[in-house]
Amino acid sequence: MKKFFLVLLSLFILFSVKAKELELRKIYVDGTEEVLLLDDNTDTIVLYSSDANSKEVKDIIGLNQFKNLKILDIPMLRYNGDWQFLAGLTTVRILGFSSDSEKLKSIKFLESLTSLETLDCKLLIREEYKESFLSEKIDLRNLKNLKNIYYKCRIWKNDSSGWYYLGRIPNFINVKNKPILDLNNNGIEYLTSREKKMLKQYSEVNFYSNPITNNKKTK
Repeated sequence: MKKFFLVLLSLFILFSVKAKELELRKIYVDGTEEVLLLDDNTDTIVLYSSDANSKEVKDIIGLNQFKNLKILDIPMLRYNGDWQFLAGLTTVRILGFSSDSEKLKSIKFLESLTSLETLDCKLLIREEYKESFLSEKIDLRNLKNLKNIYYKCRIWKNDSSGWYYLGRIPNFINVKNKPILDLNNNGIEYLTSREKKMLKQYSEVNFYSNPITNNKKTK
């Protein structure tokens, strides 16, 4: 009888652990919110807006609760914030995000993603933030497992008439593990002497569809 009771207790505990759900909250600019219930063992999360008419999101709350989160993909989310909700996600290995937010000024939060292996980021920076964005150094010394970086950056004109490519390589310093850097289609026409030195941090640099190389790859 005692053995039977212990078996039932074990099953109850196991079921309780598996059934635990956590709240991931999307806060919209109109003050409403959406609550997503996800298993606490979730290792992959994809966030997106279903269509162009979806409400605009101003904040995401609760990602840091998921201690087994390995893959985070945010491809087409109508988000208008500074992306600081990504800071401190130390378990994420693969991160992809595409930003059209007018409030993105910095990607300094990348420094805290210490387990990151693959980064895929497509950025849109307002012209008024361009110089500060270019001058800000992103220190990746604590990201010791980096393997691949896919980077694209555009600048949104102050008069809202359109955008143009930033045309520069990312200002990443102290890059570890010699990752591959993919700069495909970034409008890069030339490299400064500093940038040439910075590229030595990578095992391979892909310049496809940039004026500088006429569709060639540089190592």
